[in-house]
Amino acid sequence: MSDSRTEAQTLFSEVVSNLTSSTPDLTASLRKCLLACELLGWETQGDWLRIEMEGYPAEAARPNYRIVQGVQSWQPTGGSVDVILWESSDQAHLPDIASDSTSLDVFARLGWILSAAKSGYTERTDEEKTVRFRNNSRTMTLKKQNYFTPSVFGAILEVLENKAYKFAVSSYVQLKYGDLQTSIWEDYSKRAEEAVL
Repeated sequence: MSDSRTEAQTLFSEVVSNLTSSTPDLTASLRKCLLACELLGWETQGDWLRIEMEGYPAEAARPNYRIVQGVQSWQPTGGSVDVILWESSDQAHLPDIASDSTSLDVFARLGWILSAAKSGYTERTDEEKTVRFRNNSRTMTLKKQNYFTPSVFGAILEVLENKAYKFAVSSYVQLKYGDLQTSIWEDYSKRAEEAVL
């Protein structure tokens, strides 16, 4: 076995150990998988790993696990007094102000997703609405925003961990036992030919 195959096999083994540990490091695991792919000349798999780590280009088709669901809501644009007045009013729950669901295509790099999995993500829009309180003449400007919880980004990371684990395991097995499989197949083919002739 060549040195690059042996090194790649070791890297895949380390990835499996890392991802099954109590504190897996997805970034390090994907980097090791990428390095192993480069050692082996596996361009297609390397491209996939690179895109997952660096983010998808805007024109690229992104996989379904990179679409997350969130909540759309209207929030006051003023200071803390406006927020308190708004939240304590009965108008904050009117049907035309109610929350709605929304989705987000996540093209971002892995580091951004790791951060969003800790704190969530709020996307502010330019859409505004002016409302007048029923009980007085005061008006307030509300701005629409989309909020995505940390758990939706955690789900992306979980899928990536599973994919990296499966990739590392199958690659390790292929490198470690591939020659044995080839040998068994060649022996079987030879015996089959002899039996036919």
